[in-house]
Amino acid sequence: MTFLMDFHIAFLMQPVPLYPLLAGFTVGILAEWFDISTHYSMMMVMFIASTQLEVLVACFSKKHQAIAITLNFHIMPKPLEYFCYFLCVICPFIACGWFHSTHLSEKDQWDFIEQSFPEHLRGFKSIKHFDIYIQSLSITLCMICVIVGGLVLFLLFLIFITDTFRMMNQLKPRVLGTMTDIHLTHLMQPVPLYPSFAGYTVGILAEWFDISTHVSMMTVMFIPTFQLESLTLCFAKKHQAIAITLKYHIVPKWFEYFCYFCCIICPIAVCIWFHTTHLSKEEQWKYIRESLPDYLEGF
Repeated sequence: MTFLMDFHIAFLMQPVPLYPLLAGFTVGILAEWFDISTHYSMMMVMFIASTQLEVLVACFSKKHQAIAITLNFHIMPKPLEYFCYFLCVICPFIACGWFHSTHLSEKDQWDFIEQSFPEHLRGFKSIKHFDIYIQSLSITLCMICVIVGGLVLFLLFLIFITDTFRMMNQLKPRVLGTMTDIHLTHLMQPVPLYPSFAGYTVGILAEWFDISTHVSMMTVMFIPTFQLESLTLCFAKKHQAIAITLKYHIVPKWFEYFCYFCCIICPIAVCIWFHTTHLSKEEQWKYIRESLPDYLEGF
């Protein structure tokens, strides 16, 4: 939509204001090739700009509601959602229709020039496509409503994006905790042996598959690390998609690939490092006999 607006103003319209009058003319493709008046080009600008803002807010609204439904929090009622979609469709047409109603006919414009600016009459006759707007209550109210509507959309955009980030802070522990919860509560079921830096497991992995507590602990370390990296990468991809569009804050490809490499290697490196700290069974029994002889029978 931004490209469409830029293309329309820079090539199709090419507006030239006639300051200090509320007037102007166009020298773009629409005027020179298709004889389309400045007034209709202005209506296109209003329509594209309002639609662009509405689409932007609607996109963030959909993302906000997707997270809201997941958290069952700040869910917008369906009637209100459909009413907002209806307003998004109807408002650009209302704004353009209202603006069109303020347009003077060609005869009224020439009468206004002859009465108010007779010294510029010859200059206006040399301009092929121009339009003049006389300041009135209708055009003033129209401009006020357009500005207020833009501010409301901008405020909604800020509300959606702020609340989305706030909800994502609540969603992050749920996303990160799903696999870890399954592992801890069903597969592992750890039991700490306080005050020793020790513990044992009674879950499915231990009872059914005879997998040691140490391997289960390595799995616990691997899953949250991988999930945190995945979450960060998702935001990084979205950030870069916007950055490439704006040609701003683009991460170099070599650095991006290096980050991918780190995301793969770091969980493995952490788990291997943790594994190197593991004592053999003989060393564990020796430590218990020397340091905790009272608990030998219990172990």
